[in-house]
Amino acid sequence: MRPLTLAVLLSPLLFSAPLAHAAQPGTCGTPEAIGAELKAEGQHSIAFAAAPFYGGLHEAHPDGELMFTADRDGGTGYILEANQPPGAKADKACIVSRIDGVKLFDPKSAEFPKTAMMQGSDATAAAECETMSRKTGQMQDMQCGFFNTMVQPFIARGERVLMQGRASNQVITVTMNILVKSISQGAIFYTMPSTGSTVARNFKEAQQTEAGLQLARK
Repeated sequence: MRPLTLAVLLSPLLFSAPLAHAAQPGTCGTPEAIGAELKAEGQHSIAFAAAPFYGGLHEAHPDGELMFTADRDGGTGYILEANQPPGAKADKACIVSRIDGVKLFDPKSAEFPKTAMMQGSDATAAAECETMSRKTGQMQDMQCGFFNTMVQPFIARGERVLMQGRASNQVITVTMNILVKSISQGAIFYTMPSTGSTVARNFKEAQQTEAGLQLARK
């Protein structure tokens, strides 16, 4: 019997009618509880990957799982994390981000989609990064710059967009390379209103689910 991972709990492509409530970022629980809450919203697993697990802690557990979900209509998606790697039974899962206005892409595309690029410039993004660094002091150890420039090394290594949407006043973009199994890595970009962007998370062993493939082709 397969362990009850988040991927298994969210894998059936049932497209049932979602309930009128939203799971909240920062919520943690068992994979069964989190999976049931997201299924009630009509969410489906579209991809998963291996990544460190934070679970609200400052120090990450080295072995964990990231999962990306979306609903049938592309209105809402989530980024989740679990405290065991893909394929292993986790006992804790957390909602990292809720993404609204989700647009799904085919990460197997030959080209990086132009519609995922931002309007802006290196200069305006640099000014926004500097302002945010002064306000929060959290950008000092992070690379921050214009999204279109920041993403170029990731495009060069074969990453394409999986999903993109908004969380509060930021745009979240998830990229991954699933064509080359020896690479199969990806990243999560957070982009501020003036297109100052940071790489919030990196991950590896990325895989798209069958549901993700079907939804991307809609």
